[in-house]
Amino acid sequence: MKTLMLASLLTLSIAQAGTLVVREDYQDGREPKLAAGVILPKVEVWAFSQPDFPIYEVGRMERWQLGARSSVLAGGYISYWDRPQQLYLEPYSIWRTTIGTTILTAKLAAYMPLNGGAWQAYSDQMSITWPVGQNVTAGLTTRWWLMEGAKPSAGIGPMVTLKTGDLTWLARATFQNNRVTVVRLEAKLAF
Repeated sequence: MKTLMLASLLTLSIAQAGTLVVREDYQDGREPKLAAGVILPKVEVWAFSQPDFPIYEVGRMERWQLGARSSVLAGGYISYWDRPQQLYLEPYSIWRTTIGTTILTAKLAAYMPLNGGAWQAYSDQMSITWPVGQNVTAGLTTRWWLMEGAKPSAGIGPMVTLKTGDLTWLARATFQNNRVTVVRLEAKLAF
């Protein structure tokens, strides 16, 4: 399924200019989660390979420039969770600003159930990074998750990005209760 998911998204991406994102999350000794997305000028398509069931999302984000050094991406997705056959509306925003050489980023989102299921609010990344070399940034990142009826979860840890031409690599690890809870490896290709 992972190969079919990636092939489908890659085929779609060839149609027009955009960005291809592939990432893998390793979490608490569980089976890795693979995500792939194609970001095109008018639409985004994402697929998430979960150990229990796949998730598919389609949506759109718009960018607003807030002065010379800040921007917000805001929009949302319709998210389909295959095994429970649930639909969610997922508002999503990414705020980014630069103060001197410091880069602050906050990604905030929620899953709002349309046909049953629990509401969820989360931040996939809240980070503070600095340039540490040519095309390299490093710093701290945090992630948190709140789900109706479940115990909240949060973690903090190091993050590094490396930009090589049109390709950006990201590696991060978040810790909770003195142990690694999530390791993410991501590649983002502009085409």
